Amino acid sequence: MSYAVDQAYDRATITINGVDIGGTTWDGKLNGKLAEPGTYSAVLTVVKGDCSVTASVPVRVESFEGCALKVTVGSSANVASGELTDSLALFSIPGPGPGLGLSLHYGSLDPCSGPLGIGWRHNYDIFVAENAFGEVVLHEGDGGRKLYTPSGSGYL
Repeated sequence: MSYAVDQAYDRATITINGVDIGGTTWDGKLNGKLAEPGTYSAVLTVVKGDCSVTASVPVRVESFEGCALKVTVGSSANVASGELTDSLALFSIPGPGPGLGLSLHYGSLDPCSGPLGIGWRHNYDIFVAENAFGEVVLHEGDGGRKLYTPSGSGYL
């Protein structure tokens, strides 16, 4: 995570959960260890002469299979990949058993064109596709994907 700050300042600092990270770039570590998944509070302070400005934004760190980390700062933008994601529940009707509802999901790096256009999905937009390697990819309605590889007569 890095903040672009006008270079005509006297001092700029970022603290994550009260820990000064020493500058305006965060390497993902707190007290010498990689940050655990969770939501942290990042505070950026810029000082010029007698004036100072402080801004606070949430930093969310998530872990994914394969050791990848997803870091979002103050919005749903992933700082590592640049992807912007968003979700919106249009309606929900409770009932016995699973309720009925419609949610929209957007992923700016999703190259697939679904019924709502490139990058857009809805919670009922679920399908399975086989790739060139014989693996099967489950495309979930929220844009998520799960890969299943052939193993004997089934898939793992």
